[in-house]
Amino acid sequence: MSRLYRVAEALLCGQGYLLVAWLYLHIVLSPTLLCLLLLLLGASVVEQLPSMTLVYGVGGAGALAGLFWAERIRRTLGIINFHAYLLSTPEIDGWRDGQGRKLTRSSWSHRAKGQHGQP
Repeated sequence: MSRLYRVAEALLCGQGYLLVAWLYLHIVLSPTLLCLLLLLLGASVVEQLPSMTLVYGVGGAGALAGLFWAERIRRTLGIINFHAYLLSTPEIDGWRDGQGRKLTRSSWSHRAKGQHGQP
């Protein structure tokens, strides 16, 4: 029976690692695709196709920027927390105010009582 638990645990851990890797890849690809989109928009304005060397260079620079950005996010916030923050609505959920400051329990109770000028 313990062997079955180990197999199930390995499957769940594997799925978790794949999810984190997929989200990490999303962060890396965002600046890459943005740089390539800007290159294509610039090429359409000039009405001349860029050489493939320029496309690879701009894509590589975007990927490098994305890699540094993803590593910074991984070290400071965490990949899962970063994506959770992107998908959340902190002002509506009540754990951040309108300026983005974190609400503490004491500031929330004062705010609920209307002591900060808000009803």
